This record gives sequence, C-alpha cells and structure tokens, in this order.
Amino acid sequence: PDVIMINGMFHWHTTLFGLLFGKIRRNKIIISPRGMLQDWALKRGATKKLVFLSIVKLLLKTDEVWHATDELEKADILRHFGEAQQVHIASNIPRPVGEIFSIPIPDSDGKITIVFLSLINPNKNLHLIIDSVNQLGGKFIVDIYGPIIDSDYWQLCRGKIIDESIVCYKGSVPPWEVPKILQGYHFFVLPTQGENFGHAIFDALASGVPVVISDRTPWKGLDRLNAGFYIDLNDSESLVNTLKTISFLSQEQYEKYRTQSILYAKNYLISKNYFSEYSFLIGSPSSSS
Repeated sequence: PDVIMINGMFHWHTTLFGLLFGKIRRNKIIISPRGMLQDWALKRGATKKLVFLSIVKLLLKTDEVWHATDELEKADILRHFGEAQQVHIASNIPRPVGEIFSIPIPDSDGKITIVFLSLINPNKNLHLIIDSVNQLGGKFIVDIYGPIIDSDYWQLCRGKIIDESIVCYKGSVPPWEVPKILQGYHFFVLPTQGENFGHAIFDALASGVPVVISDRTPWKGLDRLNAGFYIDLNDSESLVNTLKTISFLSQEQYEKYRTQSILYAKNYLISKNYFSEYSFLIGSPSSSS
C-alpha cells in the first residue's frame, strides 16, 4: 500500500502491526483514534490502555499523520503524544438527511415512544433511561437497539426492566435500516458519558426525530433551536424531569421539534466542506491544520 490508515486506537493486531509494517515499508501512516483517547474512554481498562499507549509512543516519530474529528480530539492527541504530532481535523461524514413527516403524540395507545440505538455498555447510560421510565409509571415505551458490548452491564440493565411491554430489547440493527427504524419514534434518547461524534444522534435528527442527550457530545445548541433537550448527568432527576416536560408537549409543539431536527441536520451538512477537510488523506505529510 501507499498509505496505511489505522482506524481506532487499542487494537494490537491493527494499531501496533500497522505501525510496524508502515515503518518498515516507509509508508505514509494515518492514525484516526475515533474518540478512544477521551478521558471517559481511558477509564475502562485504564492500566492496559496506559501500557498500550506507552508502546505506541515508542513507535511514533513526527512523520505520522493524525486524523481528529474535532478540536477536542486534536487536543487529546497532542496531550498524549506531544505537540510535534501532525494533526488534521476532518469531521465525520454522516448519512443524508431524510424528509419530514408527522406522527401523532401520544400514539393511538396514549404512549410516547422513545428509542435507544447505540452500543450497550456503561458509557451509554442505558440504565438511566430504564430507571426514569420506571419512575414515570407507563407513560413511555422504550425500545432498545444495539449490540451488547458489555454483558455484565446488560445484565444490570435487564434486572431493572419491570415490564417488557414497556422496555423491550430489539437486538442489533443493520446500518441501512437505521433511518427507517428511527423515524417511527417520538424521541431518541442517549444519556451518554461522551461521544466523539455520535452517528446515531445525527441519524435521529436527520430522520426528524428530536433527541434527548447529555451535554457531553459535539452537538451543541439543540435546545435553543428546538431540535432536542440536554440532560445533566450530575443531576439524578434531570432525565425524569425532561421526560415529564416532553409528556406535556402539544401536537403543534412536537411538530416544531420534528421540523427543527431536520433543519438542524441540514444546516450541519451545509456547513461542511468534506472534500477540503479530507484532502490530507491523499496529500504528502505537511504542517498540521
């Protein structure tokens, strides 16, 4: 190959062997951490990850090229590997925006439907959703989609499910089916501890589904534009209170949230110049940007 691109950080068989192979062949090497250098990501398996990063540092020089998806990830790279590293910022490229259509709120059964679609691990805080819905006594229906990454955490979540007609696990979803699944729900909920991008969040917005997320993602200003709500993970009642607010929305108010979600997604795509951002992939290593 002319270029080796390493996607992710903590994979012995790709990161370390990719670096070694590239060094021996003198290939251009591009490393994309994909959020794995964020503080929350380093807390799980911290000792192993610190050892891994120490080994990576021994293999690095300053001729590698780093791909960061935003300024925060760039700062993470420079903090761990030094200010001399070449870091280029290029945003994640999400799927196209869909068309708006209306659904009644609540539904014909008098319920508000919310969807969790993500990896199932402690970072995503699925248990907070289950606890909150249990507390609200049947006003909401929750469907859970996504692969179980941490089986112990999933067992903890399953133990909190009182009624499977209210909280139901639907399994994993092929990527091409995500928009069709999302658009049938009233709200997308993800009280995540942190996201590098959060493709599922954008997919929800692009499907006209307003989101309820933590303030620890790159998606800012949703509340001001009526495209969603933020919750405070330091406040144990924040998600419950937000769901209570949602339960009092009129049809007219809710339709505005769906319209604004689509608009938010469209404006995000309009603001991007992906061809320019990703030009570093084919160019020669040069100064950081």
